[in-house]
Amino acid sequence: MHLYGRHITDVPGLYLALGDAVNGPGGYFGGCPDALDDCLRGTFGYTAPATLLWRDASTAREHLSRTSHRTAGPTTCSPDSSMS
Repeated sequence: MHLYGRHITDVPGLYLALGDAVNGPGGYFGGCPDALDDCLRGTFGYTAPATLLWRDASTAREHLSRTSHRTAGPTTCSPDSSMS
């Protein structure tokens, strides 16, 4: 699986990219930490063991590190963060 980081500039973009990497274009693989945990433990396209190759991680790292310092809040999905 390949995760392309050059377009990941915020947290929702990270979840969209994970969905694409695991389940193909437009795929879903969580929209918040709790949903991602459910996907990792379920049968949502992910089959253990799996290798995720994160390309262009530096772009995502730069943007997400700025985002994570600005946001602090609950780790559960809010009704409007669902991407199903």
